[in-house]
Amino acid sequence: MAAEAIAPARERQNGAEAARNAADRDVNTAAAGLNELRRRQIEGMAARLAGGLAAGTPCPVCGATAHPAPARPSADAVDDGAITTAERTLAAATQAAQAAAVALANAQTALAAVLEKAGDGADPLAARQAAVSAAAAQLAAQALADGVPALEQRTADREQQRQQLAQAIEAAATAIALESRAAAEASQRQRALAEQVARELGEGLEPVAVLRAFGPLEAALQALVAGAGAHTRASSALEQAARRLGQELAASPFATAADAAAALQEESWRLKLVERIAAYEAEVIEQRNLLAAPDLADLPETRPDTAAAAEAVTRADAARTRAVERHSEARGAQREITRLAAEHRDGAEALAAKQERADRISAVASRCQGKAAPYISLQRWVLSAYLADICGYANQRLTLMTSGRYQLRLTNEGGHGGRKAGLGLRVLDAYTGEEREVSSLSGGETFQASLALALGVADTVQAHAGGVPLEALFIDEGFGSLDPDNLQLAMDELDRLREGGRMIGLISHVGALRERIRCGIEVIAGDRGSSLRVGVTA
Repeated sequence: MAAEAIAPARERQNGAEAARNAADRDVNTAAAGLNELRRRQIEGMAARLAGGLAAGTPCPVCGATAHPAPARPSADAVDDGAITTAERTLAAATQAAQAAAVALANAQTALAAVLEKAGDGADPLAARQAAVSAAAAQLAAQALADGVPALEQRTADREQQRQQLAQAIEAAATAIALESRAAAEASQRQRALAEQVARELGEGLEPVAVLRAFGPLEAALQALVAGAGAHTRASSALEQAARRLGQELAASPFATAADAAAALQEESWRLKLVERIAAYEAEVIEQRNLLAAPDLADLPETRPDTAAAAEAVTRADAARTRAVERHSEARGAQREITRLAAEHRDGAEALAAKQERADRISAVASRCQGKAAPYISLQRWVLSAYLADICGYANQRLTLMTSGRYQLRLTNEGGHGGRKAGLGLRVLDAYTGEEREVSSLSGGETFQASLALALGVADTVQAHAGGVPLEALFIDEGFGSLDPDNLQLAMDELDRLREGGRMIGLISHVGALRERIRCGIEVIAGDRGSSLRVGVTA
């Protein structure tokens, strides 16, 4: 009976609400503890830096090599391990609070369904349907709870990355301090050298001008050294020639060198005589060798007719020359054909390899551009992965704001290169169990879905940024489209965000919000223009 199920459903709702309140208190306690640990860690940061100082080593903060009074760690100093443990505790408490909120929403949904089905009478079939819905809601809550360990592991991984980055920053700060000190020492040495050069040169002389003047002076000195060497060699050659001339004149019939020069013929005449004598002697030797050959021992007394033989030899030599030329041309053509064939084979192999690589690159490009199956571009595929994370976080908010009725689903509709391929969204209606287009939502439901997506984007950015939170959120209008119940659920979700440490700014003209937002900025219109009033708005 549906009427009999009302009391247990209300008990489950009350229990879930108490669990949610306890989980919220745990979150507040964990956040306060983490803030206290961070405050104590910041106060003891000087002692942590002093622990890494050594005599003669520059300080990474001020660069000094002397450390007369390094800070001492206090008794309540906090290390990174305590901060990590507190952050994990806060993350676990936050996940537990979200799970408790989802369980409360499911319990409220189950109670509303029981009340709706009970009506004025008792309907066993309606009660069984409500029980089935409640069981499905419980399974969904259990699935969310099963995902908590994975989220905790991701949080631990992000914290480890943060610690590694902090160590890298400290190492970089030390390196920068060392480089700065080396640059200062080099600058000091440069100034000392400049002062020494100025003292050596004296007043009124620029070092650059003196260096430029050294070039011509050095060239002139090198030219003078080369000329002195040439003069010395020429003097030595002149002395040797004079000694030899004296020796030659003493052994000749000439008294002086002038008499010997007058008796000399022209150089060209003497050279021609020498060439004729050498040619004659060579011809005599050649003829004697020919006549002494064994083949000429039986020559007849009369001279044979050698003209025909000489002509035949000439023709045969010409034929041999033409044959050798044709043979050389054929060998050259064969080598060229072989080379061209090898080049053709190499070119064909290279072309096949390049064609294969071009086909692979074209296939990859087509896949990345969404022109091949599954017809989703690389950019949209990456955005789809981010959108899936955003939907996961957004559904946690949307479930609470709609009392477990709606959830967003990612769809790949619009394939074959469609403009919305890979980035489509549909909404799952728990009341009907069917998915439908988001355009079918009402104005208030659309605002709830948009708000959940905005909060999901903030959570995704925080998850992908190493746990860096987005501490401020502004929402402009849209609350006027909500009915009182949905407005209450939306404000409950925003209150949970505010209690978690975020600043929430609402821009709206809805008067009902004054009961929930007691402090803000009110714009008042007047005949002289608009004015602002900061403080209590109600």
